Amino acid sequence: MRSLSFVDCSSVSEASDLFATETGLLVLWPHQRCKASIWFTIPSGCYALVTSHGKQLDYVDENGKTPIWPAGLHFPYAPSVGVSCLVTKRDTLLEISVDGCKTEDNVKVDVDVIITFRIMGDAKSGEDPYLVRRFVDEVRPSELENKLRCAQEEAVRAEIVKVKAHDVCSLWGGDMDELLEGSLAWNVEEQHSFYHSNEDSKETLSRLPDDENPKTMKRRKITDGMRMRLNEEFTPLGVEIQSVMIKCIHLPSDIKSQINDKTKSAYGGQPIHDERAGQKSKMKQEVRTMRQSFLADATFQTQVGFEMMNAERVTLDKVMAEAGRIEANRRESSRGEIGIKLAQNKAEINRVNDRKAATIENIRTKTAMNTAELLANSKLHHQSELARAFLTATKKDTESMQILSMAEGKIGPWLEKKHEFKTRMQGTNVAQGFVDSEDILGEALNPMSPTAVEAFVSGISTNDDSRRRLLSELGITGKCAGDILKS
Repeated sequence: MRSLSFVDCSSVSEASDLFATETGLLVLWPHQRCKASIWFTIPSGCYALVTSHGKQLDYVDENGKTPIWPAGLHFPYAPSVGVSCLVTKRDTLLEISVDGCKTEDNVKVDVDVIITFRIMGDAKSGEDPYLVRRFVDEVRPSELENKLRCAQEEAVRAEIVKVKAHDVCSLWGGDMDELLEGSLAWNVEEQHSFYHSNEDSKETLSRLPDDENPKTMKRRKITDGMRMRLNEEFTPLGVEIQSVMIKCIHLPSDIKSQINDKTKSAYGGQPIHDERAGQKSKMKQEVRTMRQSFLADATFQTQVGFEMMNAERVTLDKVMAEAGRIEANRRESSRGEIGIKLAQNKAEINRVNDRKAATIENIRTKTAMNTAELLANSKLHHQSELARAFLTATKKDTESMQILSMAEGKIGPWLEKKHEFKTRMQGTNVAQGFVDSEDILGEALNPMSPTAVEAFVSGISTNDDSRRRLLSELGITGKCAGDILKS
């Protein structure tokens, strides 16, 4: 049974062969391309997504932006730009087997269904090309297969349950022998119409177009209902269900036996089988002839396709060789242009550095001049202020001396009287000392004797400073101790 898949490939050139041989292949992921290449190719028959460093790139043309890049050679691009994903455009078949479908009369049958679908994104058909990017980002082939199987199984069961067991074979028209073998079948009404009608009626029925055949109309109605039901679910994901075909219906053994017995009893068995055997042999011969013709035509078309492919490959090789030559020339010219640009940039950098050095030196010289000038002005101002302050201080000192002199002149008499008062008070204190001292009473006749004075002084104070001060004052006044006592 076919299954949907995606495959990693080493190169984009393998895409055509892989899509042709792998029937269930939907997506190809090419490996990392050569970093030195400035071109890439896209094969026909698939959608291509291009990235640069992992970021999706849109193709821009006269119609605007689109995520789908057209087939052919794309040149020149940066080495990081390349094909990241290829999605097939062809119709893909998926075979689904639904077992145990219950009919209206509760009979279980097995139904094999073939779904034909494709990936949407063709802008020429009016489809949104961004559906391809959404399909790649959000849907995986295995997930799509599971969803399709579940949805189709649900749709088949919903349609089979509306049909009775003897009418379920009307969903597919086939040969009676194939019905009895458990494969394709007619329903009972179609058998009756074929075997009981006369030649004219059979010929008339055979000449009915498919659109007017009741069996075909009923089958198409059911399959179209399945297809529309599936499209409602899968179109938003970028998948279009193109057709749903019932491949085979397997009836239970008892139902097949009933059909076989009715056929034999109604038509005598052997004669009709002999007649039909001849028709079947003739039909098989015609089918064999048509198959041989088809195979011959297919072989011819394949040969023509190979010749066209070889011609395209030769053209592609020429284009790639031309692209390689252009790339080499472009690299050489680019290398020369880069060398010239580097030399120009280096010269410009040197000029900028020279201008910068000259500007810095000029700024430094001006700064030094301004600094020296400011320093000289500051010193001059400082000296001027100091001279002014010294002159002011001198004036203030002179004025202070004058004021002090005037003050001393005014308080001079007061100070003299103060000193006289202090002297008298000290004399009084000395006299009081002589009076109070008993050691110097014997020397009263000689009051200025050293012993009396020493005793007097010692009695006044034990402080050396007090004694020295008293003696100094006595010397200043020019008086002796006797005079002090007399006074």
